[in-house]
Amino acid sequence: MAEGDIELAERLSEKVGQLIAHCEKLQQERERLEAENAKLRQQLNDGAAELDDTKRRFDIYKMSVAVSGQSDAGQEAKKRIKEMVREIDKCISLLNR
Repeated sequence: MAEGDIELAERLSEKVGQLIAHCEKLQQERERLEAENAKLRQQLNDGAAELDDTKRRFDIYKMSVAVSGQSDAGQEAKKRIKEMVREIDKCISLLNR
């Protein structure tokens, strides 16, 4: 009976060792995936910042074209200027409160 218990303990010890090795492997994989996730998030943030900058520059370009009279975008420029004036007026009214 003692030999059976020893055998059982050895098999149990082997299984525990396998579980520990598997757990360590999974932890390494998780760390790798977290690093990859952080890298992809940074790329996404960089792309979003670049997109915002491009949109801002395009808006400036459209405004300059409209103001210079090179296209029919004059109405759009007037609309944008009116929006800016309204926004400034809102800010002033908030400051006066």
